[in-house]
Amino acid sequence: MNPDALLLKALDQALRAGDDADAALARVGRPPWLDSRRPEQARALAGANLTPDPEAPDDCTPVQGAAAVLYWGLATGCAKAAPIAGLVWPTAGGPARLLRALVLPP
Repeated sequence: MNPDALLLKALDQALRAGDDADAALARVGRPPWLDSRRPEQARALAGANLTPDPEAPDDCTPVQGAAAVLYWGLATGCAKAAPIAGLVWPTAGGPARLLRALVLPP
């Protein structure tokens, strides 16, 4: 299985298990590109230009005001945008949602 498929499988398992951010990190088993619980990365997320991934347009979960956001890069990139996959936990509580998006350059 390729690295992208392994990541997406781990994220799906985290969603099904109702993992919190720490459990999801352990399940994926590699450092994320972004962990919004770290102040400097929360600032980076606030300035990020995310757009829906054409491969998964319905999974571009809004990240503004989320309690936590974790995402990892996908290997299937292009020169103008970096595809990502991750999880978003809402501030109001409740289960995480999948995030699939492209990070556009500033």
